[in-house]
Amino acid sequence: MTALCGYIPATVLAEEVPIEIGGDGSIFDVLNPAHDFWSDMVADYSGRLDRFFGDDRNFEETNKSMVQLDFTQLIDEGGEHRTTFSGRAKLALPQAQKRLHLLLETDPEDVATSAINPEGPVPTSEIASPDSYAAALRYRKEREDRWDFSTDIGIRFRSGLDPYTRLRGSGALPLGFWRFKLTETLFWFRTIGPGETTRLDIERPLPAELLFRSATHATWLNDDRSFTVRQDLSIYQTLDARRALLYMISGLGTTQPVTQMEEYVVLLRYRPRLHHDWLFGEISPQVHYPVETDYHPDLRLVLGLEMLFGNANRR
Repeated sequence: MTALCGYIPATVLAEEVPIEIGGDGSIFDVLNPAHDFWSDMVADYSGRLDRFFGDDRNFEETNKSMVQLDFTQLIDEGGEHRTTFSGRAKLALPQAQKRLHLLLETDPEDVATSAINPEGPVPTSEIASPDSYAAALRYRKEREDRWDFSTDIGIRFRSGLDPYTRLRGSGALPLGFWRFKLTETLFWFRTIGPGETTRLDIERPLPAELLFRSATHATWLNDDRSFTVRQDLSIYQTLDARRALLYMISGLGTTQPVTQMEEYVVLLRYRPRLHHDWLFGEISPQVHYPVETDYHPDLRLVLGLEMLFGNANRR
Protein backbone atom coordinates (compact mmCIF):
# COMPACT_ATOMS: atom_id res chain seq x y z
CA MET A 1 0.00 0.00 0.00
CA THR A 2 1.38 3.37 -0.94
CA ALA A 3 0.82 6.58 0.95
CA LEU A 4 -2.85 7.31 1.45
CA CYS A 5 -2.85 10.70 -0.24
CA GLY A 6 -0.69 13.69 -0.88
CA TYR A 7 -1.62 17.34 -0.91
CA ILE A 8 -1.76 18.81 -4.43
CA PRO A 9 -1.32 22.60 -4.66
CA ALA A 10 -3.49 24.65 -6.97
CA THR A 11 -0.48 25.70 -9.10
CA VAL A 12 0.08 22.07 -10.12
CA LEU A 13 -3.59 21.71 -10.86
CA ALA A 14 -3.55 24.70 -13.14
CA GLU A 15 -0.68 23.24 -15.15
CA GLU A 16 -2.07 19.73 -15.57
CA VAL A 17 -5.78 20.27 -16.25
CA PRO A 18 -6.63 21.12 -19.88
CA ILE A 19 -9.21 23.85 -20.42
CA GLU A 20 -11.79 23.49 -23.15
CA ILE A 21 -14.87 25.60 -23.81
CA GLY A 22 -17.65 24.11 -25.89
CA GLY A 23 -19.45 26.31 -28.37
CA ASP A 24 -22.82 25.82 -26.70
CA GLY A 25 -21.56 25.67 -23.13
CA SER A 26 -21.67 28.13 -20.27
CA ILE A 27 -18.83 30.47 -19.46
CA PHE A 28 -18.44 28.45 -16.25
CA ASP A 29 -17.51 25.35 -18.28
CA VAL A 30 -13.92 26.50 -17.88
CA LEU A 31 -14.19 25.39 -14.24
CA ASN A 32 -15.41 21.86 -15.03
CA PRO A 33 -11.97 20.18 -15.32
CA ALA A 34 -10.80 21.63 -12.00
CA HIS A 35 -14.12 20.74 -10.33
CA ASP A 36 -13.96 17.13 -11.57
CA PHE A 37 -10.32 16.79 -10.55
CA TRP A 38 -10.84 17.98 -6.99
CA SER A 39 -14.10 16.05 -6.63
CA ASP A 40 -12.37 12.80 -7.58
CA MET A 41 -9.42 13.61 -5.31
CA VAL A 42 -11.64 14.19 -2.27
CA ALA A 43 -13.57 10.95 -2.92
CA ASP A 44 -10.36 8.98 -3.49
CA TYR A 45 -8.64 10.34 -0.37
CA SER A 46 -11.68 9.69 1.81
CA GLY A 47 -12.06 6.18 0.39
CA ARG A 48 -8.44 5.29 1.08
CA LEU A 49 -8.73 6.42 4.69
CA ASP A 50 -11.96 4.46 5.15
CA ARG A 51 -10.24 1.34 3.81
CA PHE A 52 -7.19 1.92 6.02
CA PHE A 53 -9.32 2.35 9.16
CA GLY A 54 -11.70 -0.52 8.26
CA ASP A 55 -14.58 1.96 8.28
CA ASP A 56 -18.18 0.82 7.99
CA ARG A 57 -18.63 2.78 4.76
CA ASN A 58 -15.87 0.80 3.09
CA PHE A 59 -17.53 -2.49 3.99
CA GLU A 60 -21.02 -1.37 2.99
CA GLU A 61 -20.17 0.22 -0.34
CA THR A 62 -17.76 -2.19 -1.98
CA ASN A 63 -18.84 -4.89 -4.41
CA LYS A 64 -15.86 -7.08 -3.57
CA SER A 65 -15.85 -10.03 -1.19
CA MET A 66 -14.21 -9.37 2.15
CA VAL A 67 -14.00 -10.63 5.73
CA GLN A 68 -13.33 -8.32 8.69
CA LEU A 69 -12.47 -9.65 12.17
CA ASP A 70 -11.94 -7.35 15.16
CA PHE A 71 -10.52 -8.13 18.60
CA THR A 72 -10.82 -5.24 21.06
CA GLN A 73 -9.83 -4.74 24.67
CA LEU A 74 -10.96 -1.83 26.81
CA ILE A 75 -9.03 -0.85 29.94
CA ASP A 76 -10.85 1.64 32.16
CA GLU A 77 -9.48 4.00 34.77
CA GLY A 78 -9.81 1.42 37.52
CA GLY A 79 -7.77 -1.14 35.59
CA GLU A 80 -10.73 -3.34 34.66
CA HIS A 81 -10.38 -5.17 31.33
CA ARG A 82 -13.21 -5.94 28.93
CA THR A 83 -12.64 -7.82 25.70
CA THR A 84 -14.85 -8.28 22.67
CA PHE A 85 -14.82 -10.03 19.33
CA SER A 86 -16.82 -8.93 16.32
CA GLY A 87 -16.76 -9.94 12.70
CA ARG A 88 -18.53 -9.70 9.39
CA ALA A 89 -18.14 -11.22 5.96
CA LYS A 90 -19.48 -10.33 2.54
CA LEU A 91 -19.23 -12.86 -0.26
CA ALA A 92 -20.18 -11.92 -3.81
CA LEU A 93 -22.30 -14.71 -5.29
CA PRO A 94 -21.22 -16.05 -8.69
CA GLN A 95 -23.30 -15.47 -11.82
CA ALA A 96 -24.90 -12.38 -10.23
CA GLN A 97 -22.70 -9.59 -11.68
CA LYS A 98 -21.57 -8.80 -8.10
CA ARG A 99 -25.06 -7.53 -7.21
CA LEU A 100 -25.95 -10.38 -4.85
CA HIS A 101 -23.93 -10.93 -1.68
CA LEU A 102 -24.13 -13.32 1.23
CA LEU A 103 -23.60 -11.48 4.54
CA LEU A 104 -22.45 -13.01 7.82
CA GLU A 105 -22.18 -10.60 10.74
CA THR A 106 -22.37 -10.10 14.49
CA ASP A 107 -25.00 -7.76 15.96
CA PRO A 108 -26.62 -6.74 12.64
CA GLU A 109 -28.62 -3.93 14.26
CA ASP A 110 -25.39 -2.01 14.92
CA VAL A 111 -25.07 -1.11 11.24
CA ALA A 112 -28.63 0.20 11.08
CA THR A 113 -28.58 2.19 14.34
CA SER A 114 -25.23 3.94 13.97
CA ALA A 115 -26.22 6.85 16.23
CA ILE A 116 -27.05 4.45 19.07
CA ASN A 117 -24.39 1.81 18.43
CA PRO A 118 -21.42 3.68 16.99
CA GLU A 119 -18.76 1.72 15.19
CA GLY A 120 -15.35 1.29 16.76
CA PRO A 121 -14.00 3.05 19.87
CA VAL A 122 -16.39 6.01 19.86
CA PRO A 123 -19.07 7.12 22.35
CA THR A 124 -20.37 4.04 24.16
CA SER A 125 -20.78 3.10 27.80
CA GLU A 126 -18.86 -0.16 27.50
CA ILE A 127 -17.57 -2.74 25.07
CA ALA A 128 -19.49 -5.99 25.18
CA SER A 129 -19.20 -9.31 23.43
CA PRO A 130 -21.57 -9.87 20.50
CA ASP A 131 -24.91 -11.18 21.64
CA SER A 132 -26.20 -12.28 18.25
CA TYR A 133 -25.05 -13.58 14.88
CA ALA A 134 -26.83 -13.19 11.57
CA ALA A 135 -26.91 -14.25 7.94
CA ALA A 136 -28.49 -12.17 5.19
CA LEU A 137 -28.81 -11.90 1.43
CA ARG A 138 -27.98 -8.48 -0.01
CA TYR A 139 -28.92 -7.00 -3.37
CA ARG A 140 -26.77 -4.00 -4.22
CA LYS A 141 -26.79 -1.64 -7.16
CA GLU A 142 -24.32 1.16 -7.75
CA ARG A 143 -25.05 3.93 -10.21
CA GLU A 144 -22.44 5.91 -12.09
CA ASP A 145 -23.61 9.20 -10.56
CA ARG A 146 -22.21 8.20 -7.13
CA TRP A 147 -25.49 6.82 -5.77
CA ASP A 148 -25.51 3.46 -4.04
CA PHE A 149 -28.49 1.30 -3.05
CA SER A 150 -28.71 -2.02 -1.18
CA THR A 151 -31.41 -4.22 0.35
CA ASP A 152 -30.76 -6.86 3.02
CA ILE A 153 -33.08 -9.66 4.10
CA GLY A 154 -31.71 -11.82 6.88
CA ILE A 155 -32.15 -13.91 9.99
CA ARG A 156 -30.53 -13.18 13.34
CA PHE A 157 -29.58 -16.18 15.49
CA ARG A 158 -30.13 -15.42 19.15
CA SER A 159 -32.42 -17.42 21.41
CA GLY A 160 -34.41 -18.19 18.27
CA LEU A 161 -34.62 -17.16 14.63
CA ASP A 162 -35.34 -13.44 14.29
CA PRO A 163 -35.95 -12.07 10.79
CA TYR A 164 -34.86 -8.55 9.86
CA THR A 165 -34.54 -6.28 6.84
CA ARG A 166 -32.51 -3.19 5.97
CA LEU A 167 -32.73 -0.77 3.04
CA ARG A 168 -29.79 1.56 2.52
CA GLY A 169 -29.15 4.36 0.06
CA SER A 170 -26.27 6.82 -0.17
CA GLY A 171 -25.18 9.58 -2.48
CA ALA A 172 -22.29 12.03 -2.70
CA LEU A 173 -22.31 15.65 -3.83
CA PRO A 174 -18.87 17.18 -4.48
CA LEU A 175 -18.56 20.96 -4.29
CA GLY A 176 -15.04 22.07 -5.02
CA PHE A 177 -12.76 21.05 -2.16
CA TRP A 178 -15.76 19.80 -0.16
CA ARG A 179 -17.79 16.61 -0.44
CA PHE A 180 -21.22 16.03 1.09
CA LYS A 181 -22.34 12.43 1.51
CA LEU A 182 -25.85 11.49 2.69
CA THR A 183 -26.77 7.96 3.80
CA GLU A 184 -30.32 6.83 4.63
CA THR A 185 -31.11 3.46 6.24
CA LEU A 186 -34.60 2.05 6.85
CA PHE A 187 -34.74 -1.08 8.99
CA TRP A 188 -36.97 -3.48 10.86
CA PHE A 189 -35.89 -5.89 13.60
CA ARG A 190 -38.32 -7.99 15.57
CA THR A 191 -36.68 -6.97 18.85
CA ILE A 192 -36.52 -3.18 18.32
CA GLY A 193 -39.17 -2.69 15.63
CA PRO A 194 -38.98 -0.32 12.66
CA GLY A 195 -36.69 2.66 12.52
CA GLU A 196 -34.61 4.97 10.39
CA THR A 197 -31.05 6.31 10.51
CA THR A 198 -29.68 9.32 8.66
CA ARG A 199 -25.98 10.05 8.34
CA LEU A 200 -24.47 13.18 6.81
CA ASP A 201 -20.72 13.37 6.18
CA ILE A 202 -19.01 16.62 5.23
CA GLU A 203 -15.37 16.17 4.16
CA ARG A 204 -12.49 18.30 2.98
CA PRO A 205 -8.81 17.44 2.39
CA LEU A 206 -6.31 19.72 4.09
CA PRO A 207 -2.58 20.37 3.61
CA ALA A 208 -0.01 18.06 5.22
CA GLU A 209 -2.03 14.94 4.27
CA LEU A 210 -4.97 15.72 6.55
CA LEU A 211 -8.68 15.11 6.04
CA PHE A 212 -11.46 16.88 7.96
CA ARG A 213 -14.76 15.05 8.40
CA SER A 214 -17.95 16.05 10.18
CA ALA A 215 -20.29 13.06 10.65
CA THR A 216 -23.83 13.61 11.91
CA HIS A 217 -25.90 10.53 12.81
CA ALA A 218 -29.60 10.54 13.75
CA THR A 219 -31.66 7.42 14.56
CA TRP A 220 -35.41 7.14 15.14
CA LEU A 221 -36.88 4.04 16.82
CA ASN A 222 -40.61 3.90 16.25
CA ASP A 223 -41.58 1.51 19.05
CA ASP A 224 -39.68 3.46 21.71
CA ARG A 225 -40.53 6.85 20.19
CA SER A 226 -36.88 7.69 20.79
CA PHE A 227 -34.61 9.96 18.79
CA THR A 228 -30.84 9.71 19.16
CA VAL A 229 -28.29 12.08 17.63
CA ARG A 230 -24.50 11.77 17.52
CA GLN A 231 -22.04 14.34 16.18
CA ASP A 232 -18.42 13.46 15.37
CA LEU A 233 -15.75 15.99 14.36
CA SER A 234 -12.63 14.24 13.09
CA ILE A 235 -9.21 14.96 11.63
CA TYR A 236 -7.44 12.10 9.83
CA GLN A 237 -3.67 12.35 9.49
CA THR A 238 -1.52 10.17 7.25
CA LEU A 239 1.89 9.66 8.86
CA ASP A 240 3.30 7.39 6.16
CA ALA A 241 2.28 4.37 4.07
CA ARG A 242 1.90 2.21 7.20
CA ARG A 243 0.55 4.53 9.90
CA ALA A 244 -2.31 6.97 10.38
CA LEU A 245 -3.90 8.96 13.19
CA LEU A 246 -7.49 9.96 13.92
CA TYR A 247 -8.37 12.84 16.25
CA MET A 248 -12.05 12.94 17.23
CA ILE A 249 -14.47 14.74 19.52
CA SER A 250 -18.03 13.39 19.80
CA GLY A 251 -21.31 14.11 21.48
CA LEU A 252 -24.25 11.74 21.94
CA GLY A 253 -27.76 12.89 22.85
CA THR A 254 -31.14 11.18 23.17
CA THR A 255 -34.80 11.95 23.90
CA GLN A 256 -35.53 8.87 26.04
CA PRO A 257 -36.14 8.53 28.94
CA VAL A 258 -35.49 12.31 29.01
CA THR A 259 -33.97 14.68 26.49
CA GLN A 260 -30.32 15.11 27.43
CA MET A 261 -26.74 14.74 26.30
CA GLU A 262 -25.71 11.21 27.21
CA GLU A 263 -21.98 11.50 26.70
CA TYR A 264 -19.08 13.52 25.33
CA VAL A 265 -15.89 11.85 24.13
CA VAL A 266 -12.42 13.01 23.14
CA LEU A 267 -10.16 10.37 21.63
CA LEU A 268 -7.07 9.65 19.59
CA ARG A 269 -6.74 6.55 17.40
CA TYR A 270 -3.29 5.41 16.26
CA ARG A 271 -3.58 2.74 13.59
CA PRO A 272 -0.47 0.99 12.25
CA ARG A 273 -0.48 -1.56 9.44
CA LEU A 274 1.35 -4.47 11.03
CA HIS A 275 1.61 -6.86 8.10
CA HIS A 276 0.97 -6.36 4.38
CA ASP A 277 -2.50 -4.91 3.81
CA TRP A 278 -4.57 -7.20 6.05
CA LEU A 279 -3.33 -6.98 9.66
CA PHE A 280 -3.82 -3.74 11.60
CA GLY A 281 -3.30 -2.72 15.19
CA GLU A 282 -4.94 0.09 17.11
CA ILE A 283 -4.18 2.13 20.21
CA SER A 284 -6.85 4.59 21.30
CA PRO A 285 -6.60 6.66 24.51
CA GLN A 286 -9.98 8.19 25.29
CA VAL A 287 -11.64 10.57 27.75
CA HIS A 288 -15.39 10.01 28.26
CA TYR A 289 -17.76 12.43 30.00
CA PRO A 290 -20.96 10.40 30.67
CA VAL A 291 -24.10 11.80 32.21
CA GLU A 292 -24.05 8.99 34.82
CA THR A 293 -21.02 10.64 36.46
CA ASP A 294 -22.30 14.22 35.98
CA TYR A 295 -19.89 14.53 33.05
CA HIS A 296 -16.79 13.94 35.15
CA PRO A 297 -13.90 12.59 33.03
CA ASP A 298 -13.50 8.83 32.70
CA LEU A 299 -10.17 7.75 31.24
CA ARG A 300 -10.03 4.67 29.02
CA LEU A 301 -7.63 2.88 26.75
CA VAL A 302 -8.79 0.77 23.81
CA LEU A 303 -6.43 -1.74 22.20
CA GLY A 304 -7.44 -3.44 18.98
CA LEU A 305 -6.32 -5.97 16.41
CA GLU A 306 -8.08 -6.21 13.05
CA MET A 307 -7.71 -8.71 10.23
CA LEU A 308 -9.04 -8.06 6.73
CA PHE A 309 -9.33 -10.78 4.12
CA GLY A 310 -10.16 -10.15 0.48
CA ASN A 311 -9.13 -7.37 -1.89
CA ALA A 312 -11.67 -4.70 -0.94
CA ASN A 313 -9.09 -2.90 1.18
CA ARG A 314 -6.59 -2.62 -1.63
CA ARG A 315 -6.25 0.32 -3.94
